[in-house]
Amino acid sequence: MTTYYTVDSGNYYSPRIVARSISPSIQPVELHNMVTRLFPRGVSKHGDSYFLSANAIAGQINFSIDWGLEFYRRAMRPDAPSRYECIFACESLASAIAFRSQYRNPNSPIYEVDADENSIHKGDMALLNNANSCLVYTYQIEHYWAGTTFSQQPFWEILIPLPATIGNRVA
Repeated sequence: MTTYYTVDSGNYYSPRIVARSISPSIQPVELHNMVTRLFPRGVSKHGDSYFLSANAIAGQINFSIDWGLEFYRRAMRPDAPSRYECIFACESLASAIAFRSQYRNPNSPIYEVDADENSIHKGDMALLNNANSCLVYTYQIEHYWAGTTFSQQPFWEILIPLPATIGNRVA
């Protein structure tokens, strides 16, 4: 097991709880059935917010990036864990603090989370922008799912499949 560090921007966690998938009831039934086929084990809080929520508008950049990543993964890297079924973490406390200061509330707690390094995915978050042509963006997301990068300043994020046990609060 390897220790990673997750920024809890939603204040969902506390030490020793197990983060689990959720399987919300969705209406109409046709959408519920589609979600059940796509995610039979349920989704993470991220999946709920970035895919299932009525606020996850496909035309907004953050949601469209995640949507594209998911369906590229399904087509080209089906053995990689889905971002919609994982919690996100960093390899070091320093990286988690940097992420928190740049993208989240600076008071968000940071927790340890242990995971088997054979079950996680490590991708360069710096590649997750779609400000280029579709061809170049496809090249970027291929590198993300391959766990490689060409970025001069990579920022490695760790996808940890659920369930995952939350460890101690460290910041």
